[in-house]
Amino acid sequence: MSKPQYSWWGYVKRVVEGYPARCCAAEREAVEKARAATQEPEVERLIAWVYWEKRGNLTEAGAALGLDRQAVRRGHGVFLRRVAREMGLL
Repeated sequence: MSKPQYSWWGYVKRVVEGYPARCCAAEREAVEKARAATQEPEVERLIAWVYWEKRGNLTEAGAALGLDRQAVRRGHGVFLRRVAREMGLL
């Protein structure tokens, strides 16, 4: 079974990537709420590594942080869905 394609996925990725400089107030608030709700420090470091520090892709960040592929995919997906939920897209 193939994974579903969400129409909002690319938009949310761009919002997270542009945080905080290129976001409007509502987008900034959604990312901040998602960050505050993230319980796993590894996921916070993963998102920071990939989107804000731009030090590599998800695979490289996962390897550097000692996370397996499934944990990287799960953490990344949960974070983006949490931002989308905060923005009212879910």
